Amino acid sequence: PNDSFSLYGLMNKARTPMGKRLLLRWIKQPLLDVGQIRQRHDVVEALVEDVDLRERLRNAHLRTFPDVERLARKLERRKVSLQDLCRLYQASAQLPLLAEALSAHEGPHAELLMELYGNLLISA
Repeated sequence: PNDSFSLYGLMNKARTPMGKRLLLRWIKQPLLDVGQIRQRHDVVEALVEDVDLRERLRNAHLRTFPDVERLARKLERRKVSLQDLCRLYQASAQLPLLAEALSAHEGPHAELLMELYGNLLISA
């Protein structure tokens, strides 16, 4: 799926394995609900228009963010190591910083970003 001539290859700018899997899932299972599609477009618009937020998320936060989905699967299978637990701890320590970056956004979709992601990150 990383072929540069495929839709996935052209769109994939993900910084994390989780982001790459999410994009692939979105391509394979597109949304059908118009409201959800508009909401997703608004989030994309916010990230496209706010270059500072996008770059801060991509370079300062997501680049070093561990693959939490993979770590959660290891935890479920009881195959987790001490290093894996440390990675989970590091991820949890980054959540308030991600929420802070999202809350600094002042664009037209600021409320939506906080509703969808920021509030979850704050309560985590």
